[in-house]
Amino acid sequence: RMVTCNGPTVRHWCAFNVPAVAQVCSKARPEKIRGVVQALSSDTDVETRATLAAGIHETTTVLAEGPLREEMLGAIAVLMNDQNPQVRMNSLGHFASILSVLADSTPQILIPPTGASPESQNGKTGMIVSSKSRQLGPIVSSLETMSHDSWRTQKLLAEQLEKSAKLIPQDMLCE
Repeated sequence: RMVTCNGPTVRHWCAFNVPAVAQVCSKARPEKIRGVVQALSSDTDVETRATLAAGIHETTTVLAEGPLREEMLGAIAVLMNDQNPQVRMNSLGHFASILSVLADSTPQILIPPTGASPESQNGKTGMIVSSKSRQLGPIVSSLETMSHDSWRTQKLLAEQLEKSAKLIPQDMLCE
Protein backbone atom coordinates (compact mmCIF):
# COMPACT_ATOMS: atom_id res chain seq x y z
CA ARG A 1 0.00 0.00 0.00
CA MET A 2 2.84 2.39 0.74
CA VAL A 3 4.17 2.05 -2.82
CA THR A 4 0.94 3.61 -4.12
CA CYS A 5 0.83 6.34 -1.45
CA ASN A 6 0.14 9.90 -2.63
CA GLY A 7 3.22 11.24 -0.87
CA PRO A 8 6.48 11.03 -2.84
CA THR A 9 8.49 10.92 0.40
CA VAL A 10 6.82 7.67 1.44
CA ARG A 11 7.42 6.12 -2.01
CA HIS A 12 11.03 7.32 -1.89
CA TRP A 13 11.62 5.47 1.38
CA CYS A 14 9.85 2.43 -0.04
CA ALA A 15 12.37 2.46 -2.89
CA PHE A 16 15.21 2.80 -0.39
CA ASN A 17 13.98 -0.26 1.51
CA VAL A 18 13.22 -2.52 -1.49
CA PRO A 19 16.46 -4.56 -1.17
CA ALA A 20 15.71 -5.36 2.48
CA VAL A 21 12.05 -6.15 1.80
CA ALA A 22 13.10 -8.38 -1.10
CA GLN A 23 15.51 -10.20 1.20
CA VAL A 24 12.79 -10.83 3.77
CA CYS A 25 10.03 -11.83 1.32
CA SER A 26 11.94 -13.59 -1.46
CA LYS A 27 11.98 -17.11 -0.06
CA ALA A 28 8.77 -17.43 1.91
CA ARG A 29 6.34 -15.00 0.24
CA PRO A 30 7.56 -13.50 -3.03
CA GLU A 31 3.96 -12.78 -4.09
CA LYS A 32 3.88 -10.07 -1.40
CA ILE A 33 6.32 -7.94 -3.39
CA ARG A 34 4.99 -8.69 -6.87
CA GLY A 35 4.58 -5.38 -8.72
CA VAL A 36 6.50 -3.30 -6.18
CA VAL A 37 9.76 -2.97 -8.13
CA GLN A 38 7.89 -2.42 -11.39
CA ALA A 39 5.69 0.30 -9.84
CA LEU A 40 8.62 2.12 -8.27
CA SER A 41 10.71 1.94 -11.46
CA SER A 42 8.07 3.99 -13.29
CA ASP A 43 7.15 6.27 -10.37
CA THR A 44 6.47 9.92 -11.16
CA ASP A 45 9.01 11.10 -8.57
CA VAL A 46 12.59 11.30 -9.87
CA GLU A 47 14.15 10.81 -6.42
CA THR A 48 12.15 7.60 -5.95
CA ARG A 49 13.37 6.19 -9.27
CA ALA A 50 16.96 7.31 -8.61
CA THR A 51 16.94 5.67 -5.18
CA LEU A 52 15.51 2.44 -6.57
CA ALA A 53 18.13 2.48 -9.34
CA ALA A 54 20.96 2.95 -6.83
CA GLY A 55 20.02 -0.30 -5.09
CA ILE A 56 18.66 -2.29 -8.02
CA HIS A 57 21.74 -4.53 -8.07
CA GLU A 58 21.03 -5.67 -4.51
CA THR A 59 17.38 -6.34 -5.31
CA THR A 60 18.37 -8.21 -8.46
CA THR A 61 20.74 -10.44 -6.50
CA VAL A 62 17.84 -11.54 -4.31
CA LEU A 63 15.02 -11.78 -6.86
CA ALA A 64 16.74 -12.81 -10.11
CA GLU A 65 16.31 -16.56 -9.76
CA GLY A 66 12.79 -16.58 -8.38
CA PRO A 67 9.32 -16.04 -9.79
CA LEU A 68 9.94 -12.29 -10.11
CA ARG A 69 12.77 -12.58 -12.65
CA GLU A 70 10.75 -11.17 -15.55
CA GLU A 71 9.61 -8.27 -13.39
CA MET A 72 13.22 -7.51 -12.48
CA LEU A 73 14.31 -7.59 -16.14
CA GLY A 74 11.54 -5.15 -17.02
CA ALA A 75 12.28 -2.80 -14.14
CA ILE A 76 15.99 -2.68 -14.94
CA ALA A 77 15.27 -1.87 -18.59
CA VAL A 78 12.84 0.88 -17.53
CA LEU A 79 15.41 2.42 -15.17
CA MET A 80 18.17 2.29 -17.77
CA ASN A 81 15.88 4.00 -20.31
CA ASP A 82 14.67 6.62 -17.84
CA GLN A 83 14.47 10.20 -19.07
CA ASN A 84 16.45 11.44 -16.08
CA PRO A 85 20.25 11.13 -16.40
CA GLN A 86 20.74 10.53 -12.65
CA VAL A 87 18.40 7.53 -12.71
CA ARG A 88 20.29 6.12 -15.73
CA MET A 89 23.66 6.70 -14.02
CA ASN A 90 22.49 5.02 -10.81
CA SER A 91 21.20 1.98 -12.68
CA LEU A 92 24.40 1.78 -14.73
CA GLY A 93 26.67 2.00 -11.68
CA HIS A 94 26.45 -1.74 -10.99
CA PHE A 95 25.61 -2.93 -14.50
CA ALA A 96 28.31 -5.61 -14.56
CA SER A 97 27.19 -7.13 -11.27
CA ILE A 98 23.55 -7.07 -12.42
CA LEU A 99 24.47 -8.91 -15.60
CA SER A 100 26.55 -11.48 -13.76
CA VAL A 101 23.55 -12.28 -11.56
CA LEU A 102 21.09 -12.37 -14.45
CA ALA A 103 23.29 -14.38 -16.81
CA ASP A 104 23.20 -18.12 -16.44
CA SER A 105 26.36 -19.58 -14.96
CA THR A 106 25.97 -22.73 -17.06
CA PRO A 107 26.68 -21.87 -20.70
CA GLN A 108 25.20 -23.71 -23.65
CA ILE A 109 27.13 -24.34 -26.85
CA LEU A 110 25.27 -23.44 -30.01
CA ILE A 111 25.93 -26.15 -32.55
CA PRO A 112 25.87 -25.39 -36.30
CA PRO A 113 22.80 -26.65 -38.24
CA THR A 114 22.81 -30.26 -39.38
CA GLY A 115 25.05 -30.76 -42.39
CA ALA A 116 26.77 -27.39 -42.02
CA SER A 117 30.44 -27.34 -41.21
CA PRO A 118 31.78 -24.90 -38.64
CA GLU A 119 33.77 -23.19 -41.40
CA SER A 120 30.58 -22.38 -43.33
CA GLN A 121 29.52 -20.02 -40.54
CA ASN A 122 31.82 -17.21 -41.67
CA GLY A 123 34.73 -18.73 -39.82
CA LYS A 124 32.84 -19.06 -36.55
CA THR A 125 32.72 -22.27 -34.64
CA GLY A 126 30.07 -22.97 -32.02
CA MET A 127 29.52 -19.91 -29.84
CA ILE A 128 29.17 -20.29 -26.10
CA VAL A 129 26.07 -18.36 -25.12
CA SER A 130 24.03 -18.56 -21.96
CA SER A 131 20.37 -19.30 -22.50
CA LYS A 132 19.47 -16.65 -19.93
CA SER A 133 21.77 -14.11 -21.57
CA ARG A 134 19.32 -13.86 -24.45
CA GLN A 135 16.71 -12.52 -22.01
CA LEU A 136 18.96 -9.53 -21.39
CA GLY A 137 18.13 -8.03 -24.80
CA PRO A 138 16.00 -5.13 -23.52
CA ILE A 139 18.63 -4.20 -20.95
CA VAL A 140 21.51 -4.33 -23.42
CA SER A 141 19.55 -2.37 -26.05
CA SER A 142 18.90 0.36 -23.47
CA LEU A 143 22.65 1.06 -23.43
CA GLU A 144 22.33 2.91 -26.73
CA THR A 145 20.37 5.66 -24.98
CA MET A 146 23.19 6.06 -22.48
CA SER A 147 25.81 6.41 -25.16
CA HIS A 148 24.34 9.85 -25.95
CA ASP A 149 24.62 11.10 -22.34
CA SER A 150 27.38 13.12 -20.72
CA TRP A 151 31.01 12.07 -20.83
CA ARG A 152 30.72 10.77 -17.25
CA THR A 153 27.94 8.41 -18.27
CA GLN A 154 29.88 7.33 -21.33
CA LYS A 155 32.96 6.63 -19.20
CA LEU A 156 30.92 4.61 -16.70
CA LEU A 157 29.26 2.74 -19.57
CA ALA A 158 32.65 1.86 -21.07
CA GLU A 159 33.93 0.61 -17.71
CA GLN A 160 30.84 -1.50 -17.07
CA LEU A 161 30.88 -2.94 -20.59
CA GLU A 162 34.51 -3.89 -20.18
CA LYS A 163 33.65 -5.79 -16.99
CA SER A 164 30.60 -7.52 -18.45
CA ALA A 165 31.32 -8.03 -22.16
CA LYS A 166 31.89 -11.76 -21.67
CA LEU A 167 28.33 -12.15 -20.34
CA ILE A 168 26.61 -10.55 -23.34
CA PRO A 169 26.14 -12.60 -26.52
CA GLN A 170 28.47 -11.29 -29.22
CA ASP A 171 25.74 -10.30 -31.68
CA MET A 172 23.88 -8.34 -28.98
CA LEU A 173 27.10 -6.65 -27.89
CA CYS A 174 27.95 -5.59 -31.44
CA GLU A 175 24.46 -4.21 -31.95
